[in-house]
Amino acid sequence: MLTYDNNQPMYKQVIDDIKKRIVNGDFSHNPQFPSTRELAIAYGINPNTAARVYKELELQHICYSKKGVGTFLMNNLKLEEDLKRTMADNLLNSFLSNMSDLGFSKDEIIEEIKKED
Repeated sequence: MLTYDNNQPMYKQVIDDIKKRIVNGDFSHNPQFPSTRELAIAYGINPNTAARVYKELELQHICYSKKGVGTFLMNNLKLEEDLKRTMADNLLNSFLSNMSDLGFSKDEIIEEIKKED
């Protein structure tokens, strides 16, 4: 179960977690997602929120639903790679923006990163 951040809607946090799971290959052997009810239980969310998660993922062309059958990962060979790149870009942009807000120059940011190695 996720530790939810009150600064972001629950459904977005669940979507981000599912995207991470896709990137990590959790759905590579079984492209079927849990049912809406199972998703709600797994994440401790309302079933309506779980339905919204799947609707948003469909709008992002990450999954598709077959009425009465279930929700499935889109069959796209580049999906995992594209998700990984987009998520990495978002994290990096957020990091750089936050470091810049703290007054770090690009060179200072690079030095801080090197200290972590």
